[in-house]
Amino acid sequence: KKRFARIFQTFMSLCNDEKFVTSRLTIQTIPVWAKYVPELLDKVVDELVHINVKRLKESQRKLILLDIINALIAIRELKPSEKITKYLIEAMTGGLLDKKSVKKLEPQINQS
Repeated sequence: KKRFARIFQTFMSLCNDEKFVTSRLTIQTIPVWAKYVPELLDKVVDELVHINVKRLKESQRKLILLDIINALIAIRELKPSEKITKYLIEAMTGGLLDKKSVKKLEPQINQS
């Protein structure tokens, strides 16, 4: 735990890495380790909601956004937050996701 806390900021900076695959893989691992560091969840949420998806190529935006959404849903199960709920609603209605993705995510997002 303490070792991870020391590298946390560096690790989270990879979420905004210039290499698309690095960003995706970093974000996708968050649900795996989030339960082990509850004291860092607020910082994780802050990092995730501030990722500028629009800076990416158009073909990459949806994929990263889906990764962020899935990570936030996992974190919300551990520690609900208004910031997460607001981001999820904006992501669902922001126009980056297609109807199929929205329909698939709705049950997960609407769970309390």
